[in-house]
Amino acid sequence: MAEWIKDAPALARNAGIILPGIRSYVSEAARMPAFDAADTFTPGAPNTEPNNGPLMQALTIIDPEIIRILLSPMRAATIYGEEKRGDWLRDGMAFSVVEQGGQVAAYGDFNMAGYAQANINYEWRQQFLVQAFAEWGEREAARYDAGGMPYIMEKRRAVITILNKWQNRSYFFGISGLQTYGALNDPSLPASVAPQPQTINGSSVTTWAEKDGQGVYDDILYLYTQLVDQTYGMDGVTSDSNLVLVLSNKRITALNKTNAQFNTSVYDLLKKNFPNMRIEQAPELSLASGEMVQMFAERMDGTRTVFCAFSEKLRAHRLMLSDSGARQKQTSGSWGAIIRYPLAFTSMVGV
Repeated sequence: MAEWIKDAPALARNAGIILPGIRSYVSEAARMPAFDAADTFTPGAPNTEPNNGPLMQALTIIDPEIIRILLSPMRAATIYGEEKRGDWLRDGMAFSVVEQGGQVAAYGDFNMAGYAQANINYEWRQQFLVQAFAEWGEREAARYDAGGMPYIMEKRRAVITILNKWQNRSYFFGISGLQTYGALNDPSLPASVAPQPQTINGSSVTTWAEKDGQGVYDDILYLYTQLVDQTYGMDGVTSDSNLVLVLSNKRITALNKTNAQFNTSVYDLLKKNFPNMRIEQAPELSLASGEMVQMFAERMDGTRTVFCAFSEKLRAHRLMLSDSGARQKQTSGSWGAIIRYPLAFTSMVGV
């Protein structure tokens, strides 16, 4: 019990995990003696069966594995980062975007030239909340529990899994009809470019499935050049910058293609020429319009260019009891992806 009591405030404050009524982890509860059980009849002493049933589990204990699942970043959070902002009470929030600027001047005792400035803009985002229920029957849960299956905990894991998957998708694509945008479709992002044609056996091809290693590498270089042009005059992108290359799990194998002249894979060329580049994959980049590849700089002017934002990872509502069953609503909230420097992004569709 002491372990949960120590963890609960930090989980609520930092991770948006609110579980009212929980008193301990499963592992702790298993070590606690049954408070209303006795092996033999003793006059004046309690003589009921051990009460370690499914209902008490639902009311008072939580499996540490559920907390681990909630704290493990999904694919979008791994790629773009993730932060807790606000709570479930807010419908909207303004996210600050700061652009630093200015210029220096030659020193002079009475020279008043040279200045620094910070342009602060606020991007308004709307929150979207979703819910899912976990429900179980008393007999149903008891039968699984008798067989050693923690049925209610499995139900909770299922709810958390679908909430996490929804939140991950909201980070990529936002919420249609709301000012909640994703890292792939924020309207402030530069338009995607088309892949460069390459001649293979006398035919012009554009997809990475058709191109050789040199053609794939040239497309990535094209994205990098565009990123350099877009950030010129800022803390410009260089080949040593912390760049992130994101592509689908269908196209990640194209990086194994080799350059015919030097027999070097695209992956090895990228690691040699962009030593700080991070390569990530996500199935969400397989779009209806074609395969996408995205490149972005993680920081500009010392500031993160993007992060995913949530209000609460999991809010457990009241446990509702019926005659022989129970159900509990779980809620999660997302602000989508917050892009602070749209010009630090570039993408290509049709690879």
